[in-house]
Amino acid sequence: MRKSEVLTRDSFKVIQKLGEGAYGSVYLVQKKDKSSRKFAMKELSKDHILRYGKTKAVFRERDILEDVSDHPNIV
Repeated sequence: MRKSEVLTRDSFKVIQKLGEGAYGSVYLVQKKDKSSRKFAMKELSKDHILRYGKTKAVFRERDILEDVSDHPNIV
């Protein structure tokens, strides 16, 4: 996957729900391109995050994932 590629939820097909957490759900998804690679995608509830003041925690998680973004299974 190219680093400059813009991805949205519509870039993936949901295969199944893997689990649910405090901030949202995690899904097994498949990329809608020739590679058809599979990933885990976390979908967050913006209302829940704002209501309970969890914005810093979400950005901290994003920063950590960005630090390990060279891993082949992290988009």
